[in-house]
Amino acid sequence: MSADFSMRMTPQHLDGVFWALTGVTDAWGLVNSGPCVFELFLQRGHSEHDWDQDILGRHDRRRLYSTCTMSGANKPAAVTRLIDRLAAAIKEQAAPPLILLTEMTPSKLQEDDLQALAAAIEERLAVPARCLKFHGYERDGLDAFAVCLEALAEFIPVSGPADEDSVAIVGQLLDRKQADQLANVDELRRLVESLGVPVSSCWLSGTELAALVPAARSRWIVAFPNGWSAADKLAARTGAEVIRCGLPVGPAATAAWLRSIGAAVGKADAAELAVDRELRDVVPRLAHAV
Repeated sequence: MSADFSMRMTPQHLDGVFWALTGVTDAWGLVNSGPCVFELFLQRGHSEHDWDQDILGRHDRRRLYSTCTMSGANKPAAVTRLIDRLAAAIKEQAAPPLILLTEMTPSKLQEDDLQALAAAIEERLAVPARCLKFHGYERDGLDAFAVCLEALAEFIPVSGPADEDSVAIVGQLLDRKQADQLANVDELRRLVESLGVPVSSCWLSGTELAALVPAARSRWIVAFPNGWSAADKLAARTGAEVIRCGLPVGPAATAAWLRSIGAAVGKADAAELAVDRELRDVVPRLAHAV
């Protein structure tokens, strides 16, 4: 029997954080980790995965930083150096609308330290900082991505009840800021709007944080599995109706997805017309490909 030397490539906790930063192009991340492990993981895992990423720039032109492990008697001095480094980066670029703080892995959470660091960042830099709240069930990158969405749902401003006849999409995974992934977002928006209902915002779609805010005004939230919890949190703040659904992968699942949205927003007839139109367009193409 030959040995199996294949590598099991399950996305890890920090992968999910990286995907969230890919989807929100002006947010920053801060990871409590030593610099060597941090840089090795990111350079090997992400700089080659997304050639268009701007998260791992050089020196102070980047959006993801390491604390270089704040511990021991010199922790206050280490915190000061870290905040000074972030201040220099802000001077070179621009202040981010949000900094997300996390541990390198969910098994090494030191929440008190990170909460204190978040408070220090907000006090000295006047930049909002939030610690990612892990619940103990996170197993991989998708779980961590869902937690990032929860943080965004709790952070964005809500000015009043959701009373706009529009749909927000929550839970779309954008792991690369490249044409095929951006086309997925465009197609989701096109399909929903074919029902006669505008899409206010798609979480996440490679936009600035401000583009997520209109979701707080939408009457309906279409939630993919990665975004179920975040959609519930946002709806609890706005009064929106959450439409939980699976992923629209393949003709049958996409048709079911459109019908479920149509039924929820009072556009069932429009959904049937849209499904019929899309199937008449796509089935001949699939038949030709086969």
